[in-house]
Amino acid sequence: MSYKKTIILIIILCILIGIAYLINRSPKKTSGEMALFPDFDAEKVNTIRLNGNTNKLTIVKSEGEWRAVEQDDLPVDKDQIKQALEVVSDLKRDDIISKNPSKQEIFQVDPNHGFEVEIKGEGDATLALFYIGKNGPDFMSTYVRKADSDEVILYKGFHLRSRFDKPAENWLDKFIIIVQDDDVESINYNRDDGSFSLVKDYETKKWRLDQPEASAVRDKLLSDITQTLFNLRGTKLRRLKPESGLEEFGLDQPSLSITLSMTDGDSKTLLIGKKDEKTDEYFVRLSDRDIIYSVAKFSIDKINKTWQELKMEEAPPEASQQTDQAVNPNMPMLPPGHP
Repeated sequence: MSYKKTIILIIILCILIGIAYLINRSPKKTSGEMALFPDFDAEKVNTIRLNGNTNKLTIVKSEGEWRAVEQDDLPVDKDQIKQALEVVSDLKRDDIISKNPSKQEIFQVDPNHGFEVEIKGEGDATLALFYIGKNGPDFMSTYVRKADSDEVILYKGFHLRSRFDKPAENWLDKFIIIVQDDDVESINYNRDDGSFSLVKDYETKKWRLDQPEASAVRDKLLSDITQTLFNLRGTKLRRLKPESGLEEFGLDQPSLSITLSMTDGDSKTLLIGKKDEKTDEYFVRLSDRDIIYSVAKFSIDKINKTWQELKMEEAPPEASQQTDQAVNPNMPMLPPGHP
């Protein structure tokens, strides 16, 4: 090959490389960037309707709180709502499997077999309506179809169906108290056998016994109380009916009440009733809410303490002397009763 031909080939190659670079560099909208619901805005959602063969639920947003309509308007876990709406925002048309309407049943994205999710906003406007089908080739992927489209999409990510298709009880917010340690100023116990209070020393950032006497407390027991009480969660919850009194749950005269006084002036009072002998769980409620929670016995056992149990016992003089002796072996032992 002559030198001239070599130069020409090099020039042609450079031109082709330049064209390829410009094509790849040019911005273009690919199918992977096409959202299934391009105008979806999670902030505008106020209703979520879930409709499957076994699990059906309507969740509405009222006064800033999510509630389960068919479950006596019990509160719904807002984190689960946030995660579900994030998934809807993430749905894309980047892996279209089929456009044949006759195959919708195969992928279980038809109205008879698919799990229907309808999301609405202000004025009952539909923001998203789609069907969740069966799992894809691997455990993580799921077939999805927008209600007004014949396109069946393979969603690759978290198992989509489990995010929406679950029993109503699993949507409920079972947290009774969620507070940060720094936001609590005092813990006040009112027991059948007496009352006592714990306060925080803001210099040492440690809790101490304040009433009926000032004392340091046992760190392990105090840690059990704060870690459990400040993140207290029930196993079940129910709305207190007007026809059923608190006596049924032992909450008309609770054996223990615990009040958290917050640094912002607010307070939360937890009332602990009787134990359900069938489940070995306790009935509890917050004084300002008409919801009864069931709480595991081991959680109640961790927070149900007396001030005598919490009080840090002072070391006897003999123990103090023995400590000094261990530090200084040459120190003579003092006879009993020596000042």
